[in-house]
Amino acid sequence: MSNININSLFQRSSDLVIIYLIILLSLLFTINGSTMHVTCGTDIELACPISSTKRTDEVISWFRPNSSQIPLTFIAIGDILFPEYATMGRYNLISTLSTSRLLINNVLLEDQGTYICKSSSSGQHSIKLLVR
Repeated sequence: MSNININSLFQRSSDLVIIYLIILLSLLFTINGSTMHVTCGTDIELACPISSTKRTDEVISWFRPNSSQIPLTFIAIGDILFPEYATMGRYNLISTLSTSRLLINNVLLEDQGTYICKSSSSGQHSIKLLVR
């Protein structure tokens, strides 16, 4: 196994910083299947990373499939939410060009389940919410 001098690979320290950030961003976009434990009555935020391509036509959808409760569906394009999906009772959606966040106020036991966000360019991300 040969030793590689990382400093000789990059001409400037900014090159190393950029490579490091790219690696960190790629880790953010591949995290899937995370679990969040919360207590009833708290306000929470489920985050979904979005492609860093700054696309204004990015379509983001949040779903809670296989739930005995009313199915949830939220849709945004870029940083513009469809008004009919922006607020549904205790649920709110905040979408920017880098993150989509599903906010749940006053979490109840019935909020427990798997939440999926789908992005037109970044794929799918799921978060399992466990309520106690």
